Amino acid sequence: MINPNKHVRIALINVLSAATSVPFYDTMLPTDVTPVPSSYGIIYNQTMSPYDVSKANYDWLCGVNIDLYDIGDLGSNNSDTIDDMEEDVLNALENGLDVNGFIVQEVSFLKSETVNGQSDTNSINRKVMTYEIWINRV
Repeated sequence: MINPNKHVRIALINVLSAATSVPFYDTMLPTDVTPVPSSYGIIYNQTMSPYDVSKANYDWLCGVNIDLYDIGDLGSNNSDTIDDMEEDVLNALENGLDVNGFIVQEVSFLKSETVNGQSDTNSINRKVMTYEIWINRV
C-alpha cells in the first residue's frame, strides 16, 4: 500500500504553479523564501480515506485545502487578484489532475471560503479552496 499524499501534493504544486503564475508551497511558506512573494499558494490539510476497496482494487479519497494569498499594503483590497487566482485554480483542475503512480478517477471542487485579515503592516486577501480527489494505484 502506498500513501498517496505526497504524490497528490507534488502534482498540485506543479500544476497550480504553472497555471496561476504564482508559487505554491507544501504546508507553509518556507522561511528561506526571500523576498516574500506578494501572491502565493499553500497546499495543506490533506486527508485520505480508503474508498472502493476490494481484493483487486484499493482506491483512496483524498481531501486537500488550497490556500491562496495576496498580500498588499495595509488598507488595500486586492479582491480581484485573489478571485483571478481562484479562477485559475478552478480552470487548472477542471479537467482532472495527473498524479504519478496513480489513476485519478475524479477531482471534485467542494467549496471556497474567503478568510481575509490584516497584520500591523499589511492587508491579507485569502481564499481557502477545498477539493476531493478520488484515486487508485496504477
